[in-house]
Amino acid sequence: MTSPTPRTRNSLPVATTWTPQRTADLYASFGWRLARGTYRTYDGCSCRNPQCAAPGLHAADADWTQTASSDPQFVRAWLRRHRRACMGTPAGECFDVLELPRATGLQLMRRWEFAEFLTGPVLALTGHLLVFTALRSSGTDETGIGRWLPQTEFLVLPPAGRASAPVRWVVPPTSANTVRLPDPANVLGLIVRSPRRRRTASP
Repeated sequence: MTSPTPRTRNSLPVATTWTPQRTADLYASFGWRLARGTYRTYDGCSCRNPQCAAPGLHAADADWTQTASSDPQFVRAWLRRHRRACMGTPAGECFDVLELPRATGLQLMRRWEFAEFLTGPVLALTGHLLVFTALRSSGTDETGIGRWLPQTEFLVLPPAGRASAPVRWVVPPTSANTVRLPDPANVLGLIVRSPRRRRTASP
C-alpha cells in the first residue's frame, strides 16, 4: 500500500482536495495577488459573451489587475460570494511563465531531473505546460520554442472550478520553489540542449 501524498502547510499536493479558500491562503502566502475569474455556464461563460474564447478561464472584471490582492481575508470574501469562480494571478509580477507545447514541456521535465537547479512550479493546461521562472531581463522575449505570457496576463490557478479546460499542477508551488525560481536562460538551455550533447559534456 502506497503512502498518501503528504500535505504540509507550505506545499500543495498535485491531486489536491483542498478547498479554494485554503488553496488561496497558500497562494497569498507566496505574495501572489489573486483576482476573481469567470466560470463556465451551461451555455458558455459567466461573462455572457457568446463569442468567449476561453469560458471560465479569464478575469471577471476589466480592472482586475487593480483589485487583485494577496490579503487572505479579502480573497476569502469574494470566494464566499462567488463560489463557482476560478482564481487567477498576474503573470510577470512575481514570476514569468513560459508556455510550451506538451511534448516539449514533458521533455523539459525529464531533463530537469538531472539539472543542477531547482524546478519551479509547473501547470498543465490542455495541450500545454506552463513553466514558472524568475522574472526575465530585457531582450529575452523571443524564444523560438514557446511563448512567454504577456505581463499582467490572467493566469488561472487550480482549482479552476467550472472552467472549459482542466488546470492542474504538475509541479506544485512550495515555499522553496516559489522563492528560488529557475533562471529563464537555464530553462531555455535545458530545452534546446540535445541529449547527445548533454552526455558528451558529462565527466
